[in-house]
Order: sequence, then C-alpha cells, then structure tokens
Amino acid sequence: MKFLFTTTDKLYSRLIRWGLEEDCSHFAIQFDLPTRSVIMESIIEKGVHRCDVDGFLKENRVIHSLEYVGDKYVDNLFYDCVYRHYNNGYDTTAIMFWALAAAAKKLFHMEQPWYNPWDMDNKHYCVEVLDGSELLMAQYLGLDVSKVDWGMTSPREAFDILRKSDKLKETP
Repeated sequence: MKFLFTTTDKLYSRLIRWGLEEDCSHFAIQFDLPTRSVIMESIIEKGVHRCDVDGFLKENRVIHSLEYVGDKYVDNLFYDCVYRHYNNGYDTTAIMFWALAAAAKKLFHMEQPWYNPWDMDNKHYCVEVLDGSELLMAQYLGLDVSKVDWGMTSPREAFDILRKSDKLKETP
C-alpha cells in the first residue's frame, strides 16, 4: 500500500497549490491486490473510484509517496476501509468550504478552521477517503488522528501527518 500525494498542471491543481502554498494538490492510495495494482481516489468527475496505476500516473505527477512496510493483512484492512466509500460522489460542498477557507488564509492570513461544517457523510473529496480509518491508523501505523477532520485536511497536511509513522517509508 502506498499513500500518493500528487499534482497536475490543470487549473484547479495549480490554484490549490498557489492558494495553500503547498507542493501537492491531490491524494490517492495505491493497493497491490493479488491480481493487479489499483489506485483508489476521489475526483470531481467520478467521485470515489478505482483506476489502474498506469492511467493514474499518466494524469498525475507524484510529489511524495509513503509506502507501508508491514504485513499485507494491514493493506487489506485499509483497502476494505477505503472501498466502503466506493462509488460515493465527490463532496463538492465540502471542497467549496475548504476552498473558501484556503482563499481566506491566502488573502487575509486567516487560520484554517479545524472542522468542515459542509462535509457530507456519503460524499468525499480526495483526502476524505481516509474517513473511518482512524482506528487502523492508531493500531497499525501508531498515529493518533482522532482529532483530524479529513474534510479540512489538504493533501500536503495529510502527508505531514502520515509521515510521522515509523511504519511508512518515503519512497521515490
């Protein structure tokens, strides 16, 4: 399992990076299943879906990658956790609040809220695919993310949180 933090040259990706002054604008997870490797991600056009690794890498430039170095059993637990969001739509209302908060941070130097009140339970933007993984992260990655609202977490912030785990190694 690899946590991927990526970017593209698309306008919205450039706006995210500019607004937040961060190096990545998207998050996805690569799972090595018994028959093939797949990417689980949430994008505006499709919501939460699976895609093949080659197609994903044609569209995205990987900026940071964190690979789980442990038992495949844990990979399967994370896959099951993320897969329960499969076919859920993209959370456009949450991303609108997040974008407004990011604009306020950039233009008026306001602090980002820690909670997203526009977050919808059955829809997700890219980092929100981690919703529900808090216990897995605590038990298998040694991370306490109980106070993290993935609905207000940028891809770069997610990277900074996840890289604190000694079970994840940064890979090229």
